[in-house]
Amino acid sequence: MATDIGVAILLSPEAEEAAYRLAADQGSRTPLEFALTRDHFPHITLYQGRFMQGKLEARWVKEFTRRARRTLTLQLGTRLSPQANGNVFWLIKEDAALTDLHITAAEYLQGKTLLLLPRPEVIWNDRATPRDVRERIIRLGNDRAGKFDYLPHVTSGRISSAHGGDAGFQTMSVPPMGFAAKRIIIGEIDEYGRMARDRVHEVLEIG
Repeated sequence: MATDIGVAILLSPEAEEAAYRLAADQGSRTPLEFALTRDHFPHITLYQGRFMQGKLEARWVKEFTRRARRTLTLQLGTRLSPQANGNVFWLIKEDAALTDLHITAAEYLQGKTLLLLPRPEVIWNDRATPRDVRERIIRLGNDRAGKFDYLPHVTSGRISSAHGGDAGFQTMSVPPMGFAAKRIIIGEIDEYGRMARDRVHEVLEIG
């Protein structure tokens, strides 16, 4: 049996609380298919993949976390941003160290599995997909990965398609916030990439 797994950076307690407040506020302004709730961890994805049951080992994650700075300071954006698929992102300011950590994680962990998540697999199997995108999927596990395609963010929710997708989105300003990233989480993800608190496998310290 295969399990969909996410490896992600956890927010600081202060940033986590802000993420929950923003999601609740956004849900009161815009009809959402789902919103971030306290049943799930707000997180910044480094890698997502499909593994046979019990085959993603924490020691693999420890291997690449050793390359991370002991303190990785990240800046959260000043607005929530709707995406083409309806997801609402709290974007992370571009950070070379974060992108490098993402690439290191994806290259290392995708090399441990021959499986793909459903959406990247469909794109890889499509003959119209450009060769460079197919190669990126095989190398990093996702077409939305790599130096120029990785978009670090916290998912705040998804806009209900019944209400016009992002046409129904009401823009929110967010106070600037930064935090020191100190923990990486390994856990099961659902079809939206959410990480439920009762599906966590391990939490590791960065550095």
